[in-house]
Amino acid sequence: MQVKDLACREFALHGIDFSVRAGEVFGIAGVVGAGRTELIRVIAGAARDIQGHMQLDGETVQLHSPSQAIQAGVVLVPEDRKQQGVVVEHRIEDNLVYGNTDLLRSGNWVSPKSLHAFARNAISRLGVKGAPEQRIDSLSGGNQQKVIIAKWLARNPKVFILDEPTRG
Repeated sequence: MQVKDLACREFALHGIDFSVRAGEVFGIAGVVGAGRTELIRVIAGAARDIQGHMQLDGETVQLHSPSQAIQAGVVLVPEDRKQQGVVVEHRIEDNLVYGNTDLLRSGNWVSPKSLHAFARNAISRLGVKGAPEQRIDSLSGGNQQKVIIAKWLARNPKVFILDEPTRG
């Protein structure tokens, strides 16, 4: 990913430049209020009035919504897991499929069998301590975080953004 002269009036960000190569871990640090989370939201398509240039694999991308970002291969594990990362009153398998229906859909619907298999695979892959039909709010915070990560790993993203990944 290459970012050049990125700006967003909504978050008072301007003149942001950086590049991240495939396989590289890139950290953004700053004190509370420095704009770290806001920059992450801009990159993940969750901001308005964005200027500047972003490229993925050498191609310019316009990420004006989270769904555009996801389709381009940019995914986000948000800082506030319970408000932005999961639907707490839904099952683990439901939370895994949100944002991934295009991977599971056959025609206009997702079969319960494919949903369940997808969920079992994702749960197994990250060692989530729960069953697909279990409500996600019955899991520990760490296991809820694993569900979000498993959901996005299924997409094989180009850019995987983790905002405060060690937050309980």
